[in-house]
Amino acid sequence: MGRKFYNLQVGDSLSVINSELKGLIIAGIGSNFVEFSNGQEKRVGEEFTVDIFSNSYQEQMVRLAIQRHFETERANFDRPCKIKTLALFFIDNIDSYRGDENGTAWLCSIFEQLLLDRIEYELLQPCSPEYRAYLDASKADAFACHAGYFAKDNSDSDDSIAEEVDEILHNKKKLLFIKNEEDGSFNTCRFLFSKWTLKEGWDNPNVFTIVKLRSSGSDNSKIQEVGRGLRLPVDEFGNRISNEEFMLGLNCWQYMAIR
Repeated sequence: MGRKFYNLQVGDSLSVINSELKGLIIAGIGSNFVEFSNGQEKRVGEEFTVDIFSNSYQEQMVRLAIQRHFETERANFDRPCKIKTLALFFIDNIDSYRGDENGTAWLCSIFEQLLLDRIEYELLQPCSPEYRAYLDASKADAFACHAGYFAKDNSDSDDSIAEEVDEILHNKKKLLFIKNEEDGSFNTCRFLFSKWTLKEGWDNPNVFTIVKLRSSGSDNSKIQEVGRGLRLPVDEFGNRISNEEFMLGLNCWQYMAIR
């Protein structure tokens, strides 16, 4: 098969080359390199694999991340003083979560379906009555189990999005509660989606799983992302747990980091 040549400029999507590259934008072009919207940089002569940009690849990553999350959550929930367990997803394509011009949010849809599938599995396993109630509340409203923050949300007029942003950025204490103080209902929000490193200075002590969908960015961005989950966790009463070792699960980079 002969080579094909494309004339692309800053701001163009790589989807014209391959549909699996939808959401990947050219952010900068130098004399011998191209920088993409995910922070990755490729130099003249380098290649990159399209497979890791595919929806099926990301679905596998999400499924594994959800599995790892529930393994940790179950253990943290059975402690004398429970720990609210959070997972953080870094994504490139914001529209895949918020919805594109047609209202299609395929990543959000896949996530909710995989989440419900896993909850059904967890409900078949032996567990405490309270954790079962927590799972039932999660199953009843999968949408409430996750939230996102992206830079463009700051100018969005949607009240539900504004509420998500406020809870993630400004009300971390509420995010760490298993039950809402107002009425005692379960606060099932524990899966967070963002593009790269949220807001500078943001971290959350109870992030136990970090998932990086799409391709890698710079070494500096990797350090920043991992840093979002390297704080010692707090229990349901806000007490810092400093006399134990906790593991941070990193999906996409094949290693574990000890806090």
